[in-house]
Amino acid sequence: MAGCAPQPRVYGVQARPPVPTAAVIASAYPYYLNIHCGIRFADFSGRWWEADTPAPAPTAAGAYTEAYGTMTLIAANHARFQGDGVPTVDFHPYTGTPPACS
Repeated sequence: MAGCAPQPRVYGVQARPPVPTAAVIASAYPYYLNIHCGIRFADFSGRWWEADTPAPAPTAAGAYTEAYGTMTLIAANHARFQGDGVPTVDFHPYTGTPPACS
């Protein structure tokens, strides 16, 4: 997203796995969730998603800009992120491009 730090500091595992462009339902994929501007949007499986319940960045993440976990396509219109020190977040498809964070 525009406006976010170009060199992310990651909370969790450091190796960056590839993100699938077409995820398979019920498969968990290693994923880095951007938490720099809070937990609101995710770019996963070839499209943007918006959190069902947006939240501020978790305090356990400190100054980190991303959190490591897994993203699972629960259904065609439902994705779920789970990670250590970050709450489970459910997402629905988002139309367009998310606004830049400030």
